[in-house]
Amino acid sequence: MISKSMEDMRKQGFAFESAEVVSCSEIVEEQNQKRCFINNTYVMLFNDYRITSKAYLLGIYN
Repeated sequence: MISKSMEDMRKQGFAFESAEVVSCSEIVEEQNQKRCFINNTYVMLFNDYRITSKAYLLGIYN
C-alpha cells in the first residue's frame, strides 16, 4: 500500500528530497516504557516547489 501511494505521488510530481532526524529528547521511563520525542525535518519537491516540513514523532520502547 505504501509503495503504491509513493508511486502515485511520484506520478503527480511529488517526491521526497530528504528526511533528517534533527534531535531526540532525553529518554524517560514511564509506565514500564522508555519514551522520547524525535524532531524531524522533511524536504519534498512538488513540481517546481520545495516544501520543508518539521515533524515530531513519539518514540516508545516496551
